[in-house]
Amino acid sequence: TVGLVAGAKHDAEAKQLIDYLLSSEVEAKMLAAHFAVRSVRPEPTTQPRLPLMRVDYVEVARMMPRAVESARKILEGRE
Repeated sequence: TVGLVAGAKHDAEAKQLIDYLLSSEVEAKMLAAHFAVRSVRPEPTTQPRLPLMRVDYVEVARMMPRAVESARKILEGRE
């Protein structure tokens, strides 16, 4: 994630950095280093893109309280 802070003193330079970070060149480097799993750019194909994984959001919501409590215990050093 990258963003431009409103009122930045060097906004032209910041925009230049943002353009570079969002470039296909940087994306290719991130993919090659396995820092990203897939491109965010549209693929030049007529075939639909398949999702990386299917998520059952109802199950996620059901498990959320337990997950939050577990994370809290870990972060507080109780587990």
